[in-house]
Amino acid sequence: MNQTVRQQKKELRRLFRTERSRLGRNERRRAEQAVIRHLKPLVRRGKKIAVYWAMGSELNLSALFQTASERGATVYLPYIEPGRKRMWFTPYCANRTGGTQTRPQPPACAAVCRSQSPRRPA
Repeated sequence: MNQTVRQQKKELRRLFRTERSRLGRNERRRAEQAVIRHLKPLVRRGKKIAVYWAMGSELNLSALFQTASERGATVYLPYIEPGRKRMWFTPYCANRTGGTQTRPQPPACAAVCRSQSPRRPA
């Protein structure tokens, strides 16, 4: 990747972070609900869905984790192996204690969840 493309990507990321940080609490909640409402119909039994883990100012889409669990879909999270730049997807393991949580906990060892290793991109 050449330097110009890297600079453009860096600038876009900065711009998106700035714009997201300007959202008020209620506006953010409405945006999250709108995205989730749009995506929920796509979550069905037996389907595999990839969802990002919200970091910083990214929209929290954790309600999709619960919906997937209720509907029998499998959630995959992006995974970048340390020291590499290749993205794989690894299955998310829900809270096995049966407790409820408002936001899923980070998958510290998602790669070993259910004894499965990360999935290479197709």
